[in-house]
Amino acid sequence: MENIKVILIEDNPGDAALVKEYLNNAISRKTFTLEIFPSLKKGKARLRDGNIDVILLDLSLSDSFGSDTFFQVHDTFPKIPIILITGTDDNELSDMVLQAGAQDFIIKSNLNSSILEHAIINAIERNKMLLQMKHTSSMLHQNVNLLQNVFNTVPVGIIILDINSKIVLVNPTVKDTWEITKINNGKTITDNKSWWIETQKLLSLNKQIIKAALTKGTISQNKETEIECLDGSDKTILLSAIPTKADDNTIDGVIILQQDITDLKLNEVKLKNINKELNTFIYRASHDLRGPIVTMDGLTRLAKREITDPHSLKYLDMISRSSRRLDHILKTLLDAISIKQSPVSVAVIHFEAMVEGIIGKIANSKEFPTVKIEKNIEPIKNFKSDRNAITLILNNLIDNSLKFRKTDIALSLITINISRYKNLVKIEVIDNGTGISEHLQDKVFEMFYRATNSSDGSGLGLYTTAVSVDKILGKIKLESKENIGTTVTITIPDITEIPFEAE
Repeated sequence: MENIKVILIEDNPGDAALVKEYLNNAISRKTFTLEIFPSLKKGKARLRDGNIDVILLDLSLSDSFGSDTFFQVHDTFPKIPIILITGTDDNELSDMVLQAGAQDFIIKSNLNSSILEHAIINAIERNKMLLQMKHTSSMLHQNVNLLQNVFNTVPVGIIILDINSKIVLVNPTVKDTWEITKINNGKTITDNKSWWIETQKLLSLNKQIIKAALTKGTISQNKETEIECLDGSDKTILLSAIPTKADDNTIDGVIILQQDITDLKLNEVKLKNINKELNTFIYRASHDLRGPIVTMDGLTRLAKREITDPHSLKYLDMISRSSRRLDHILKTLLDAISIKQSPVSVAVIHFEAMVEGIIGKIANSKEFPTVKIEKNIEPIKNFKSDRNAITLILNNLIDNSLKFRKTDIALSLITINISRYKNLVKIEVIDNGTGISEHLQDKVFEMFYRATNSSDGSGLGLYTTAVSVDKILGKIKLESKENIGTTVTITIPDITEIPFEAE
């Protein structure tokens, strides 16, 4: 049973006794604990100790009189509901204190057990609701201020339109983007010709996304658009349109988001030019260096025919191996650049024949007798992608498994799984080789990175594999455990079934 703690501030002993009797005779399931204080000073002292649910207050006390009595208590204890019990029937006073925050105003001559009980219970409930409303209002006010700050400071232009495409509100970023000093709400976006380069194409784009948002609820995102600002400068923006809805779920407007990417586009062009120059330099350097290296290797081979001294032959062998390794690195670099720069060449991929061809090339290598290759290749018809890229991917993965096999076991195993699901092909190459430490696995696709020194690899195999996978819009994942083995999984889409733009 709920116990309500009540304080009565009343200097008339007879009236105090009546209030006590009324509460003792209450018939609700609640109980009332009453404390009585004959002066405002003593009552306020008790209230400071807390643990009071409701205040019963007489306005005519020995140390305070009239409305001032109420305000002294209410201003000091604003969260505790106050019921005024007075012998004065004053409508003007009643209206004033009720508007100021009193929960009830009861004339003593009208008081009885039922009225007092209901007044206390209602006062507590109303006060709870009032406090909750004030808290909610405060939170809403904070949220409004936060949203306003975000609206005013976010580096994305926000334009709010009504159902008729009229401009309702814009944030400062819009004005900064367009060099606008004043916007008339009566104008629509398409009415104001200064907002766009005056070509039918760009105006149509603007009209299309707004119309689609208002009539169909279509969300348009990141439409790259060239604009001409009021100061005559050209800018590139990403334009998005998001429809807004009323409470009845009908579209009542649209929010236009615009992001100025002019500097980003300029930097992108500069970066492309730098990359192009760098790739050209690497290509030319690698191409020009291969000639002397091949010549050096050939001369070394000729020298070995004429020299019989074992020490000299040993050094010539070292020179020959180093030159071949350098030639391999340069060739791999050339392949990587060629992959990046060449356009995608779409062809039907015959995976079984492709794998057989790669295995055939390594069949005569010294490692092959100690390696078992298992193939699980589904019959896949009419799958189209870039043949050169997929050949390089499979060749690199198989070659990696050979290079990083464990030499202390009788037979190394390489498993090649290729399967299709809808427009995707999954390629898995699994080996029981040396594996890669977990803390190194996120670096293995970097250029020239080698996770182990146990092989003479160039550190370019997985890099060129990742470049090839990226070119044909695929995904690559590597899972490995040291001394257990490695699984590389690649998923690639049928290029003809997805939007694709070759670089």
